[in-house]
Amino acid sequence: MKLDTFTHQVCLIHFDSERANNAQHHKSDRAGESEIDWRRERDRISVSALSRSDWVCLNVRLKIMKSPVIDSVFGELKFEDGWVGKRSIEFPWNAKEVEVWVQGNDENETILSEQRDAYSHFIANEKSIVGEFSEGMFRHYQGIWPDLQMQFGESASELAPKIESVVELSKVIRVVALVFPIVVERGERKFGFLGECSWDTEHGFGFRMGYSIGGSDLLT
Repeated sequence: MKLDTFTHQVCLIHFDSERANNAQHHKSDRAGESEIDWRRERDRISVSALSRSDWVCLNVRLKIMKSPVIDSVFGELKFEDGWVGKRSIEFPWNAKEVEVWVQGNDENETILSEQRDAYSHFIANEKSIVGEFSEGMFRHYQGIWPDLQMQFGESASELAPKIESVVELSKVIRVVALVFPIVVERGERKFGFLGECSWDTEHGFGFRMGYSIGGSDLLT
């Protein structure tokens, strides 16, 4: 759920509760309405169990999360269904600015030290990590290429062209984000790349460093 939508819904529920409360004060003027209509108004009151101050505090928190923050390691981040930053990365085929996605680990969207350690490791070893990713994607594509030729038939030259080097990966993939997923086990430091690929436009690709290559859900 997007933050703007969530904020709007909070305000909408608060408004309906106030309207229902006002309606209750003037119940004597509603004698012509049916009992089932009144029950509908009464139900609107029970939608919100939080007090006015609770809703105000929640709204303030959501507005604060919409503003950019400066993390000690990730730098400037905005909250868009998760923390989002940017980084320019030099791939063998071109230098490209990609998004940096950091998934929050609790209801407060907390970034953990494991995620910061993983990003620090990436920064310190960026050239070798990007090289490992590029070589891994190239080997993976070379391995599935014969099957893709059979799968796509006459469309194979467009959806799965033959490539001879990592530089030509630009013909079949587009890196979208460097991802730091939720920390499932204490001490784990996972990260990887997500992107689009010509041979699977619905799912794209996910490349988790040190693990395997799969669909874009590999890092969620």
